[in-house]
Amino acid sequence: MKRYEIKLMEGLNINIYLPKYSKLVIPIEDIENLTLMKDGFILPKPEVLLILKIAEYLDNQNNIIGTESAINIASLVLFANCDFNLFKELIDKYKLRGYIKLLFLIIEKFDRSLIKYLDLNENEFAKLRKKYIDEIRKIL
Repeated sequence: MKRYEIKLMEGLNINIYLPKYSKLVIPIEDIENLTLMKDGFILPKPEVLLILKIAEYLDNQNNIIGTESAINIASLVLFANCDFNLFKELIDKYKLRGYIKLLFLIIEKFDRSLIKYLDLNENEFAKLRKKYIDEIRKIL
């Protein structure tokens, strides 16, 4: 998925996706209706971001962008309070069936060397991973 990236400072990047350039798996018009307000910013809901990150991972799973996407996916799952029922509704609506299984595999087989980027230790990660693997299993 093509994008523009702005690096503002260490740890803060903004990805810009343009409808005709990026070929999003969810139409931009629908994304605009699936938003929330956070710290003064209007953002796509976590479930939408999760789907977009999975699409990006699919396009780049064998390079550094894919690794970054896997970290972002894990971060969304572990910390963004995703509604997995809404996630499944969106997956069904946009006919992205393989995304649930892929999400399951990304979390289940998450590279242990990347845990440090989630600001967790091994034990914390293992507990959260088990919790969310069980949640994802419910929608498989």
